Amino acid sequence: MLKHSDFTPNSLSIKRAMTTQGFEKGQKRKSTKTKSSRRTYPRVDIVFTAYEELLKSDKYKRDPEYVFPSSHKGKVIGFSSIDRKNRYYAQKSGLRRIKIHWFRHSCATYLINSGMDYMQVSAWLGHSSPDVTLRVYAHLYLGRKLEIASFIDKQIKIIK
Repeated sequence: MLKHSDFTPNSLSIKRAMTTQGFEKGQKRKSTKTKSSRRTYPRVDIVFTAYEELLKSDKYKRDPEYVFPSSHKGKVIGFSSIDRKNRYYAQKSGLRRIKIHWFRHSCATYLINSGMDYMQVSAWLGHSSPDVTLRVYAHLYLGRKLEIASFIDKQIKIIK
């Protein structure tokens, strides 16, 4: 549930979440799940460029408060609208549709496979502790042990 005020020239803050309480009950705004889920990211150019392009778009109806407003005044875009867009772009790109939350796992997997340690990944994802990151993504770090073993073997051969 991003607000325009969450963007500063050099950072983006995650401060709140939104849940759907069922069709008749509507959306419920709440704080993040854990204190560590409230986090500030340094400027990532591709995100800020996308935000700036969104604001310039003819299709975008700017809401004074929310980045992704609903067509219903005073509400943010709901899960069904996001899922519809996800299906549309997956089909358009010829890729298999994945659940929205899997984008988070894809990001974590990419970071881990790019050499980021679990402390860095944990902070980026806003996990309550690095143990959560290790528990969920341990299998990826086990795969990296093969790289370490190969590295050690090469180093020993250099010494001999």
